[in-house]
Amino acid sequence: MPDSWTRLLEESDKNETTWKRITVICAPTIETLRCFEKTFLPPGCILSNHSMYSIGFGFNSVHDGIMGNRLTNCELYSVLFPLQEASLECLKSFVDLKSTAIKWWFLLDWRLDDQKFWLSNLIRSLEVLRVANSNLTAGSVTICCLNTDQIYTKQKSTTTWNSNHVEFLQQSLRSFAFLERCSLVYSDPNDSTRSGTLLFGQLLADNYREIQADFVSATKILVPYGSDTPGLIKALDESFEPLQVLEQGFITQKFEKFIPGEKLEADEDKEKEDINDENIQSDLDHTYNVDVQQELSNLYEKSKQQFTINNT
Repeated sequence: MPDSWTRLLEESDKNETTWKRITVICAPTIETLRCFEKTFLPPGCILSNHSMYSIGFGFNSVHDGIMGNRLTNCELYSVLFPLQEASLECLKSFVDLKSTAIKWWFLLDWRLDDQKFWLSNLIRSLEVLRVANSNLTAGSVTICCLNTDQIYTKQKSTTTWNSNHVEFLQQSLRSFAFLERCSLVYSDPNDSTRSGTLLFGQLLADNYREIQADFVSATKILVPYGSDTPGLIKALDESFEPLQVLEQGFITQKFEKFIPGEKLEADEDKEKEDINDENIQSDLDHTYNVDVQQELSNLYEKSKQQFTINNT
């Protein structure tokens, strides 16, 4: 067989077994990113940035877990979470944001103490993508909670966290993922039963059917896109309303008030302003009860006394 035909067949075989994806990993800290690399990327695959204030780049191939275990060539980029407009502007130099080949990973870290703002940060990040006209197809976003072993640590070592907080947070994240057509992954560094690299490849290839969902394990929740329902979410607490989590009232009046954590300075200043406004309004609305006749009588007596003193 001529060499040209051989090369053509080899190239054809290669095209059948490899294809390309782009993954943008949004992480709050460089330590969170390193944890993600260790858990989900092939050995030795490390993105190039040394802080989250610069864009990182990497490249590797992963198996998709489908029959035949096709290889997926993947370009990797890392940016700061929550996602910023400036980060997208930089990414545009390397990536077509309208491409359907892009997968977005939003990393949340239980080692940090920012759980109170997870929901608003997720909403803000998706809004940034929508404003930029990014192509957000079903399953293109994965929310990944790292270091979930810290859930038990927080419950044991502090009085602010208990099982109600953990379940409410889980229901909120699952509801967000359901409404925004995302996958949700809880990653416990002590879990040896799950291959993070295989899971990464499966999600990269939209291979949701091969992923075994887990709605029970507090530190190993795994909800691939399309596997959750409002009914399943309400199983933890029937009073929880999954369809409300995107509403501003739910975020500020329920989620951020119930989930432990320190408030941002801007929020504290806003609260002080609100209190001052309430006090001012209270003063304006207050009805003063004045006995006019008594006040006039008092004034008369004072003026009379003053007149007597001046004439002595």
